[in-house]
Amino acid sequence: MTDTIVQCPIIVHGCVISRQGYLDRYLERYGSNTWEMMKSAFSILLERVSKYVVLQGGEVMVYFEKAGKKEDKLITSYFNDLRDSGAPFSAETSTKYAPLTSNQIRQVLTGIQGKSKNHPILQIADLCLYPIAKSKGQPQNRAFQELIRHQKLVDAVLTPDSLEKMGIKYYCFEDSL
Repeated sequence: MTDTIVQCPIIVHGCVISRQGYLDRYLERYGSNTWEMMKSAFSILLERVSKYVVLQGGEVMVYFEKAGKKEDKLITSYFNDLRDSGAPFSAETSTKYAPLTSNQIRQVLTGIQGKSKNHPILQIADLCLYPIAKSKGQPQNRAFQELIRHQKLVDAVLTPDSLEKMGIKYYCFEDSL
């Protein structure tokens, strides 16, 4: 399986959130509404992906796993909000990440489409997601190390000075901001 994944023409990106860290930080503000956490992750990920794709001179079509009419509509609204207004974060605290403008994001993000869980693109994404999600607690896991070794993780192809602005985001972990 690993050999198949590392042969794919992909660059893997992600936003990994510590659920407990997020709740510790934001429970008072958002209550138990974890969709705010999902919106944060979605916005962070697509904004960082957009920055990387700008450097490559490309465009991005976003595919997500369908979850239900209400949830799919919500994800699509996150996408449209990001394209229309930019990332939904405080300009004051986000400056160090050099956020793109909504116009820049709109030029890169071409569209969004829900797919069923059994779609091959989503199967590959799931196989890449798990090692990234586990990497904070298990950085030596074989799948994660193979993605690094084969330069399939965005962090493996970025320069060290661009990691904080467009690398994989580990959010609400004790050692992250």
